[in-house]
Amino acid sequence: MQISGKIKKWVLIPALAVLIAALSLPIAGTQGITAAAAAADLNVISATASPPLETIVFNKELTITVQTSTSVTKVRVAYPSGGTYNLADINSGSTNYTDSGSVRTWTLTSWNQLIGNRIYWIYAGDATGYGDYTAIGGPSNWPHEPEAPATPTVSLNKSTVSLNVGAQEALTATVLPANYANKTVNWSTGNPSVATVSNGQITAVAAGSCVVTAALAADTTVKATCTVTVTAPSQTEPPYPFWQDYKAYATANTRVYYQGNIYYNSYYANIGDKPTSGGPWVLVGPAEWTVPEDEKNYQKDPNGEGSQINKVLTDSEVTAQWGGINPAYSADSALDRLEELIPETYYNELFPYRFGSTAWKAMAVSRQYYPNYAELPDYYSYQNLQEAVATLANTIIKVEWYNNSTWCYRIIRLNKETKEQRLVYSDPDFTADWIADTPKTSQICDYGSFLAVGDLSTRKKELAAFLGITCHETGGGSIDGTVDELYSGYYFNEEVGYIGSSSVGYTSASTIWPAVPGKSYHGRGPIQLSYNFNYGLCSDVLYGDKNILLNNPDLVEQDGVLGFMTGIWFWMTPQPPKPSCHECITGIWNPAPGTPNAQFNGQFGLTIVIVNNESGRSENGADAVGRRCRYFRAFCTKMGVDLGTQQVDTVGMVTFSS
Repeated sequence: MQISGKIKKWVLIPALAVLIAALSLPIAGTQGITAAAAAADLNVISATASPPLETIVFNKELTITVQTSTSVTKVRVAYPSGGTYNLADINSGSTNYTDSGSVRTWTLTSWNQLIGNRIYWIYAGDATGYGDYTAIGGPSNWPHEPEAPATPTVSLNKSTVSLNVGAQEALTATVLPANYANKTVNWSTGNPSVATVSNGQITAVAAGSCVVTAALAADTTVKATCTVTVTAPSQTEPPYPFWQDYKAYATANTRVYYQGNIYYNSYYANIGDKPTSGGPWVLVGPAEWTVPEDEKNYQKDPNGEGSQINKVLTDSEVTAQWGGINPAYSADSALDRLEELIPETYYNELFPYRFGSTAWKAMAVSRQYYPNYAELPDYYSYQNLQEAVATLANTIIKVEWYNNSTWCYRIIRLNKETKEQRLVYSDPDFTADWIADTPKTSQICDYGSFLAVGDLSTRKKELAAFLGITCHETGGGSIDGTVDELYSGYYFNEEVGYIGSSSVGYTSASTIWPAVPGKSYHGRGPIQLSYNFNYGLCSDVLYGDKNILLNNPDLVEQDGVLGFMTGIWFWMTPQPPKPSCHECITGIWNPAPGTPNAQFNGQFGLTIVIVNNESGRSENGADAVGRRCRYFRAFCTKMGVDLGTQQVDTVGMVTFSS
């Protein structure tokens, strides 16, 4: 069958359905069938197809060969859709061709499921549009003359955009006609140093102008543009936030401005670590613009009590105010002690089912709570514990409180490496006149002393106590009914009732550490840090900024290093009137005469009272106290600690009160 020119007055006969896969070059024709073309440059010279269209063929690769003049830059194949008179666009803008003299040969291939009784129209075109069609194959006497294929257009919702450096704006591209087959557009920018673009989202980088383009993926000559002008904002503010001397920078790749340059941290940067000191800080380069230098730009409270506290101390001042820096509590020494007390192989044997481990991922209960269990990291890995211990070992804090008003206190932090002293928290009334003459207590807590106090037996007992408390908080039961509870420690990193839930809990009224609406402060991490006041205080000490964990409590369950840091922080930090767990288990707590629980100094039960206020309970019960005691005794036995007749539960103890 040969059909040429325009087809008119055909009689409609039933056509077989054609299922065409969503490929870039679909269509079939009939081998040996040609269609003559008009003389115009945009007409088709000839078109051949294989296999034949008159017969039904299944699962064949189909080929259409089209010959045009070399002035043709694109071809299109279309067919009537579903017995209607509308064209269904099969291929648009193909560029698969070879030239021989003045003839350009195009080869279109596709995999189809069914061919038969179908007519196709072949168009040749260039940037100006398409010429007349040539028809091949299909039933005779088709009653309708096909429409010329519509030329697609791309438009943007804005032709110009003005932004300040760092600002963003989204462009929307519209492709017409509405039924055009492939509406995908590719975005590009003429100058990425001025502005970048991703899926239409423009980000201003530096002052200047550039052109953002949205081009049709099927035909890049069809496009729309937007001129972007970027200006620098008022130069009273730097291009990135000022580095703050009272903040720790926990999130890697955070950019800051310091003395005319831009820096980013490659890993956790402690409070007081200046960008110019190296370490975690990496120089990006000069800032796009600078602001007048003023030291107060980098300080929290230059006009308050912080101005007298926030400074770099001399060695003699460190000795006078902090008692010096004990080399036995350095980061390296802390890691050596950890390795001595619990080597990595021993740690892995104790906690084979810890959150994110291979054995943990094999348990049915893990899959029940975490549909994405296979993607979750080893949260309680030995390496995360090591990093948490080493990071905190570089920090000393001083807690000062009024003896008769223990709620009124302040915390000062000292960076051991830089000798920089910073005020990280102070109650608003701490410097008030009405309380100034009240006796105060000052206590220094060196986080490097974790597992470092006393003889080997005492240090092992502290480790057993820390593991006993945290294993109960994160496990405390058999796994799938098959794994003994003594191996279930560190199974969860979040309170079970809140896993995968949007529920909000553990909020308490506080003007100092107010709960953020919509944020839940339920238990997270090895110590199950709970309540907004604990998240806020912990954030004050770790970061020098209460808002980091108040605004983002989920960080604790997302970062295993941070999780262990919150656990060690709670264990080591006194919270008047409560002593720290560290003081009590090592026996270095120095209570005033008549202080409740003083007679139990050095006993494990006091750590239970400090963590959960569970006093007056026996270890023989099936409750939480009994479980904590079983963990503690088991770990002591494994480490060779002889407890003798020592009491381990909370019988006779009372809660600490303000």
